[in-house]
Amino acid sequence: MAGLLVCALSPTGVVSATDSQTMPAKPQSGPVFAPFISTGDMSSSGLTSKVSGFLAPAATGSTITAEVQDATTSRVMLDSNAAQEMIPASTLKIVTAAAALAKLGATSRFNTTVVQAGNELTLVGGGDPTLTTHTARNWRGKPAGVEQPPSLDELAQMTANALSGNKGPYVVNVDASFFEGPTHAQSWASEYLASGYVSPISGLTVDFGVTSSGAALGDPVSYAAKYFVSALKDRGIDATYGSHKVAPNAATEVTHVQSATVVDIVERMLTTSNNTMAEFLAHHVGKLKGDSTFDRSAKAVEDAVSALGISTNGMKLYDGSGLSADDRVSARTLVDVLQAAQTSHPELWPIVSGLPIAGVSGTLAKRYSLHSVGRGYVRAKTGTLFGVVTLVGTTVDKAGDLVTFAVMANGVRSVAIEEKQLDAMVQTIAGCGCH
Repeated sequence: MAGLLVCALSPTGVVSATDSQTMPAKPQSGPVFAPFISTGDMSSSGLTSKVSGFLAPAATGSTITAEVQDATTSRVMLDSNAAQEMIPASTLKIVTAAAALAKLGATSRFNTTVVQAGNELTLVGGGDPTLTTHTARNWRGKPAGVEQPPSLDELAQMTANALSGNKGPYVVNVDASFFEGPTHAQSWASEYLASGYVSPISGLTVDFGVTSSGAALGDPVSYAAKYFVSALKDRGIDATYGSHKVAPNAATEVTHVQSATVVDIVERMLTTSNNTMAEFLAHHVGKLKGDSTFDRSAKAVEDAVSALGISTNGMKLYDGSGLSADDRVSARTLVDVLQAAQTSHPELWPIVSGLPIAGVSGTLAKRYSLHSVGRGYVRAKTGTLFGVVTLVGTTVDKAGDLVTFAVMANGVRSVAIEEKQLDAMVQTIAGCGCH
């Protein structure tokens, strides 16, 4: 697949026979942290009685569904219409993450390439959602540990070096044809693109489609190309901007930059709830199956999750980010994805490690006050749309048992009030210790 490079990890730190005689003894292997193993005697009735008040429609006028499972045994501890299809909002990103990890592979990376044909250079997007204009200074990872994203500055410097002193003149074109079809889902509200809430989905974007002040880039593809031309000029290359066109087949590669791995992209996407990352990942899953339009990519995500043995009854997707109010997913499916990551499909583990931490990180950083039950123990993906509040994740309860949960509210009158209700319910689960 053009623009996708799969890298295999290789052993490091090989010690020669002579050096090994002076090495200290190898430490005994053992767990850094003991795994959470449930006691197996959690009480379903006890948990249900504790949280039943939060599930009553009269509380907020909304429709609420929920499921809680023992993360070790997969025993259902709470089922409140969990099979009912609901609007998931951004908790859909958990489903997209599962499909991406299963189909693209953890170590896959996406290339942004410069190719040459005569005096024409073409900037070719390969579907990297993390490409930036400037090289980030003092990069610390967002979340911590995520590789520094590639930049057009970096690519321009590599291009100038690769041209071996030939200063041009060159015409620089841009090829963003890596993904097919429209740049946005038909069911999206128009303000999503206009506000920079998500970048237009094409083979090339930059800075997530927003300016440094947070305003939307009207045309990220042209902006990226013009910035790249300017960066080449700054490095002594005589370059002028040409047009949008597909790179000629006879063009040869000059150089390229790579994205971080799919694992890093998934974790960052979930922690920050980044819509552009989610849509690019979904489109990559679609492209791998032969069609990267919105409709076919959404269907490819559905199929990928079903192939994992996860029930997708009633699921209907129209995008990969959850921005569409037409998306439907059940609380059961969302919990089952987390359970698969915990048990049968360890390749999905970055979904769990990428979840925001209550009161600490991502979209939960400002929820759960300092002394709240569950602060630091609840890890969950948030979801919010007009009339929709959802929360899906894991928590360790008072007795030390690990549970997975999904709570979904549709028809919400007040998002702020419903968020507090859902947080209070999850805090009740965390503080239960219901045996």
